[in-house]
Amino acid sequence: MREAIRQQLINAVPDISGRVYEPHAASAKTAKPYLVLLQGPEDEESAWVNFQRTVEIWPCVARTTFKELDILAAKVAAALDKVKLETQGLEAFTLIYQGVQGDDTVVEEWDALTRCLRFSILALQPAQIAETVPDDPWLTALATWTAGVLGQDWTVYLNRWPQGYVRPSVLWRLSGYRTENVTKTIYKVSRQVNGHVLGRTPNEEAAATLLLMEKLEASIKIPLNLQEKKYMTLQNPLCDLKAHAILKGQLTFNLFRFTSSPAAEVPLMMHVYSRGTMN
Repeated sequence: MREAIRQQLINAVPDISGRVYEPHAASAKTAKPYLVLLQGPEDEESAWVNFQRTVEIWPCVARTTFKELDILAAKVAAALDKVKLETQGLEAFTLIYQGVQGDDTVVEEWDALTRCLRFSILALQPAQIAETVPDDPWLTALATWTAGVLGQDWTVYLNRWPQGYVRPSVLWRLSGYRTENVTKTIYKVSRQVNGHVLGRTPNEEAAATLLLMEKLEASIKIPLNLQEKKYMTLQNPLCDLKAHAILKGQLTFNLFRFTSSPAAEVPLMMHVYSRGTMN
């Protein structure tokens, strides 16, 4: 993972002439400008994102003016922010720019002006076992509806991000399920859905998120099976444009329908996770 980041910086920031070092390798005699790469520990995340790790990039320039540091820092952020990379083992990960940490500083040991640029890495789980269970029909119907709203340029994924995901794309995932009695023979079946909208630019991402929110509210009902005249009803739609597109998702809402056979509406089990032992 460190080598993939290093190679991306070398390719995207020609100013550094290939000089990307670990902290112990830099010194006052090191030619400038250069970058120092510091990789932090892993934090476990979720089923659709494997783990999160913090990475710090320290752009270093000669002790002349901070303007040169501003320019180099901007190039580093542009080179890594929201970029999907792969390790030699074909493990995919995406870097998200978190901003500048702390103040600009002079490091006497490096004889350089520098600042800390912090990124988070979201790594995706490899598909070790081929899926043999069909997708949930509610999500499949939602994906069909989404394709009609956003058009052919957008890719729609279900349940989890694949390693080879592309932009622009939308991920719909189930985050909750509930069944309740309405009468002795009628049940209300509900699913909570989270929507992750990933655009090629911030403006495209925000526009698509707002369009989906607008169309969801206007549609109220989404076709589940047109031939059988089955529909899903929208309830409690929420939109948060500041939410993390990959990790959390900007859209949250419930879908429900009434049925006399709740067992037929139960979501199919996609994965089983366990800790410890079973007796």
